Amino acid sequence: MKHISRRRFVLVSSIAISVIACGVTGQRGRYKILGPSNEPTYSDGDWLITDKVDLSDIKRGDFVVLDNPVGEGIIHAKRVIALPGEKIEIVSSKVMVDGKELEENYLAAGTVTGQFGSTSWTVGTNELFVMGDNRAASQDSRFWGPLDYKLVRGRVIKE
Repeated sequence: MKHISRRRFVLVSSIAISVIACGVTGQRGRYKILGPSNEPTYSDGDWLITDKVDLSDIKRGDFVVLDNPVGEGIIHAKRVIALPGEKIEIVSSKVMVDGKELEENYLAAGTVTGQFGSTSWTVGTNELFVMGDNRAASQDSRFWGPLDYKLVRGRVIKE
């Protein structure tokens, strides 16, 4: 059995405790992508690093990690499509924000944005509208509607 010096053990333990503390304080988080809902941007098995930010720091196009709005135990990573006060519509598979077509260069060629139930939403004061990049495989605000910002665990800062 390999012997680990006390000094090395203390150093490794300190690093581990620091990483755990960051996760506990909510300032930083590390999450693993499970499933295809964000392809081609992120694939199954990719790791994301997040930073906790205020709602005012989140911009359209950012990826956020959030708690499931319709149940417990599932965490999602989604792209921010609309911000507080904006109106979003899906018209002929195009995403419109405040009446202007959203340019979505990050989507795979041929992506169709389907609609489920409602086709028009107004994002409230403390809300965001989010979607996965793989629209056919994503459960997102098209199902849930705009999300309360309190569900956001953090904004993705590093893949």
